Amino acid sequence: MLLKRGLTMASDIEEGKALAGIMFLLPIIGPVGIVGSIVLWAVKKDNKFVNYHFKQLLILWIASLIASLIAGLLILVLIGFVLLPIVVIGSIIIWIIGIINAFTGLQKPLPIIGKWGETFNF
Repeated sequence: MLLKRGLTMASDIEEGKALAGIMFLLPIIGPVGIVGSIVLWAVKKDNKFVNYHFKQLLILWIASLIASLIAGLLILVLIGFVLLPIVVIGSIIIWIIGIINAFTGLQKPLPIIGKWGETFNF
């Protein structure tokens, strides 16, 4: 288990592993799943492991949305046809890494975007 800066207790990790993993999986079912992830976080936001992974999931949502919007707009100049699949595949790969980290009890930032998630203060 990786303890980030000594802030997360082993009991938080053990208690929050499944919940953090489920938070990553719920958005598969669409907007209802996103709301479900937010509700799960709100119920267990005192658990530092769950809170950390929610921040990682939130930055993934934000980054994917922004990148998809930019790629979608660039379709007008044809480069978006190349960028949009790259954004989608990249987001899926990063999302899978998040799922693995959550279910295995790892607390480390997602590739490329995870450091931004660590800056959220809630």
